[in-house]
Amino acid sequence: MKGSFKKIIGSDVPVLVDFSSFLKLGAGVTTTRAHVHYAAAEHGVVNLFGKSLKKRAKALISIAHPDHQEQLERRSI
Repeated sequence: MKGSFKKIIGSDVPVLVDFSSFLKLGAGVTTTRAHVHYAAAEHGVVNLFGKSLKKRAKALISIAHPDHQEQLERRSI
C-alpha cells in the first residue's frame, strides 16, 4: 500500500505505511517492487530505489537478522 509524506512533512516521498492497526490477522497486503523505495527492519533501513534485483537482495540481506544472513546470501540470486 502506497502512502506519501506530503501530508506529514510536505515532501512527496513514497512510503509504505503500517496498516496493522486496522487489518485483520492474516489479511494479505501486496505491492510491486517498483513501489518500494525503502525497507526497514529491526537491523536497519535500506534504499532500494533504482537497484537491480541482485543489489536489492544484497541490501535486504544486510538488514536481516545476523543469524540468517549467511543462509540468505547462499540462497540469493
